[in-house]
Amino acid sequence: MKKNLYHLLFALLCVVEVNAQNVLMTDPPSAPDLFQQADTMVNMIAYNGETIDEIIPESSQVPPTTTPIATDRPDQTECPFLVPPKMFQIETGASVEYDKDPSTSSKIKNYTYNTTLLKYGISRQWEFRFIAEYLGTKITSRTDRTLNRNVSGMNSIAVGTKIFICEERGIIPKVALLAHLELPYFGSSQFKVKHLAPRFRFSMQNTLSERFTLSYNVGGEWDGDSQNATIIYTASLGISLVRNLNMFIEAYGFMTENSNVENEFSGSFTNDHRADAGFTYLIKNNLQLDVSGGIGISKVSPDSFLSCGLSWRFPQ
Repeated sequence: MKKNLYHLLFALLCVVEVNAQNVLMTDPPSAPDLFQQADTMVNMIAYNGETIDEIIPESSQVPPTTTPIATDRPDQTECPFLVPPKMFQIETGASVEYDKDPSTSSKIKNYTYNTTLLKYGISRQWEFRFIAEYLGTKITSRTDRTLNRNVSGMNSIAVGTKIFICEERGIIPKVALLAHLELPYFGSSQFKVKHLAPRFRFSMQNTLSERFTLSYNVGGEWDGDSQNATIIYTASLGISLVRNLNMFIEAYGFMTENSNVENEFSGSFTNDHRADAGFTYLIKNNLQLDVSGGIGISKVSPDSFLSCGLSWRFPQ
């Protein structure tokens, strides 16, 4: 009996020894496997109510290249959305304004042969902006040919920034600040400014529903030729029609202060109010086409205007 018990204990020890050797000889988990397990745990935590931003530092996140492009054209209302970090965005297009001067029976056409806005996302709160335009003016008079004019050339270059202020929360809109400085050092003599010309806007947006958004701006600018300030306002209703096709309806204007010979504010303004509408079509998430047109409401406003353009976003 004792002999059989000894044989059984010896067999059990042999089995334990073999299993221990197999465990010691097994390779440990590789680093990629460990990272994959950690990533799975992070996703599980995120799905349980926490966001990835709260777990992973901003510096380690990948720019959202799959989100649709957000542009400042074709309407006059600048959007509060910034270009994702380390990404470029080009917004370019052409436009023409039609106007008449009843006193001289002249027809006036103001062309923007090309306007290009280049943006670069420096961070989630800050983007760099560069603006260049090639302009033209054509005046035709039937009664006085001396008034005829046909000139073109580069406008002054402008540099600026867009700074994120706050996200939308309830009735509080999403807000960003835009600031530009038009430089008198470049451009054709017919179009460039004589002095530094600053301009700024607060850009705001409220989401009304899944299909409707309300965007609006308020700000000011100077023309670089005088000390007269101009107040700017815009209001644009964005409408999602079908997939990738959106439209907008907009009212905007410029109210320029009037000054006397001594350049003192006289208390009155010259009002330029306009209305326009247009469409945008998203070809891809990073590529958008646009077309728009509008009319002038005030006497000093152009009679009508048309515009079309292209916007493209790409990584650094």
